[in-house]
Amino acid sequence: MKGDSLLVLLLLVLLHLSNSLAQRQVYIVYVGEHSGKKTLREVEDLHHSYLHSVKGSIEEARASLVYSYKHIINGFSAFLTPDEATKLSEMEEVVSVFRSRPRRYGLQTTRSWDFVNLLEGESDGKGGLNHTNEEEALLHKANGAKDVIVGLLDTADGVHVMSISIVPFDLAPYTSDGIAIGALHAVKRNIVVACSAGNEGPNPSTVRNVAPWILTVGASSIDRVFRSPVVLGNGIQVQGQTVTPFKLEKMYPLVYAGDVEVPGTTANITGLCLNGTLSPELVKGKIVLCYSGYSYNVEKGVEVKRAGGAGFILQNPLSGIGIAVEAHVLPATVVFSNDSATVLNYIRNDTNPMATIVPVKTLVDNNVAPFMAPFSSTGPNGLDPNILKVLVNILRAGQNNNMGMPITDVQGSAATPFQYGAGHFKPTQAADPGLVYDATYADYLQFLCSNGVNNVDKSFKCPNALLAPSDLNYPSLAISKLNGTMTVNRTVTNVGVGESVYNVTVQAPAGYWIEILPTSLRFGAVGENRSFAITVKEESGALRDKVGQYAFGWYAWSDGVHIVRSPIAVSSA
Repeated sequence: MKGDSLLVLLLLVLLHLSNSLAQRQVYIVYVGEHSGKKTLREVEDLHHSYLHSVKGSIEEARASLVYSYKHIINGFSAFLTPDEATKLSEMEEVVSVFRSRPRRYGLQTTRSWDFVNLLEGESDGKGGLNHTNEEEALLHKANGAKDVIVGLLDTADGVHVMSISIVPFDLAPYTSDGIAIGALHAVKRNIVVACSAGNEGPNPSTVRNVAPWILTVGASSIDRVFRSPVVLGNGIQVQGQTVTPFKLEKMYPLVYAGDVEVPGTTANITGLCLNGTLSPELVKGKIVLCYSGYSYNVEKGVEVKRAGGAGFILQNPLSGIGIAVEAHVLPATVVFSNDSATVLNYIRNDTNPMATIVPVKTLVDNNVAPFMAPFSSTGPNGLDPNILKVLVNILRAGQNNNMGMPITDVQGSAATPFQYGAGHFKPTQAADPGLVYDATYADYLQFLCSNGVNNVDKSFKCPNALLAPSDLNYPSLAISKLNGTMTVNRTVTNVGVGESVYNVTVQAPAGYWIEILPTSLRFGAVGENRSFAITVKEESGALRDKVGQYAFGWYAWSDGVHIVRSPIAVSSA
């Protein structure tokens, strides 16, 4: 009986230990800004002391520490139980504690995992790689720093610009977002952080990396085409594009991938040129029409080449005017989705279908550009609708294409600031923008104060009179749920001609009245600041049926040479 009691006691102890281990997760403990008075070793010792306060011993504290952020960011990642994480979050000097969730982030680059030299994961059947394998590989490459994003930004000291094509899949408070935390401290050190807006469009409120101190960049077209048409045997020419260097010198037999597959290829993947699906006996020496989906486009070309094909024509998956241009391993071109039907119809109705692919030729300023990519994430800002994310915050940008018409989406409809932000970046004018909206690290801390965060930097005291988020000195204006009248203030800095006068022009959103005072800004020297007030008021009865809907406009300052234009987005309560 005594032995049975001991066995039960042992099992209970093991069960308790098992539950404790199962509860342990990696958490990020964010302490805020460095005071600058401690060495790196002293900062790490401080992190150990935090852990010691919730652990049983200093040895356990040291063993639980995963990574100490001590260069730009002050914080650490560690294995903690939920109870330990809660105790740390209650400490006065701790800004936030949040679970490290690497799967909350996704890479946004073309062929992302190859680009960052990670091991290839298993296909997810949707043209991508298995996310679990992706993230495990990313963590492995990060030498165990569980929140890779925080770690990358923490070691960024000494660089001038960081470009991060990574987005969180969901929104989190600024102090629980690794990218936002790291970017804020990078900005203090004059490091520009540019991030992807995301690839979850065109659904609304899908934009990510929305912190106002981040340069958030959407996806759009460029001002040139890489023309490589398909010439069919009946003389019809189908427009296509490519950047593939390989060329064809003559006509070749033309086939549809679904007609030249090996036995057993299932109906749901027919015509897609997936690995191992094409029959070499039926493909050799021919041009193959492939449909998009389920694999990388480049891999489709690899399959055609494996089967002995002379080239391939790829159907672009996007409707409208968008097209994906890539380099392939054999002669290839991409045609618009509706044009692929012309090619297939020719194959079906000609007894001896033939085709060739014309070598690529780059045509600059030939097309109506730019337009927004359909997958580019859009606003409004789901975390703070009073901040309208812009493409650039101190440089020149435009809302019109190279034909002088408004930027459109991929369907040809006029795009809004929720899609293009402040517009497309104009590098030739960026060196001479005229005026800039100069938001500083202190401005961003004050913005956080208005969001209830007051302990990021212990040396900064939140003002008694908090400013509204709309008052952040930002080169755009967003007001959510306006009720009556609202006035916000902005300050611009002259970086153009010393003695200059800028006059304002306003295009008010439909249903609203906008006044900007003063209407002229006079500068006597470069570096001078001038402030102005923007008053927004609902027009009586104009918005009765449009409660909660956004209307868009703009205002612009011009000295006759420079045009500094800012988008406006307003919704009514």
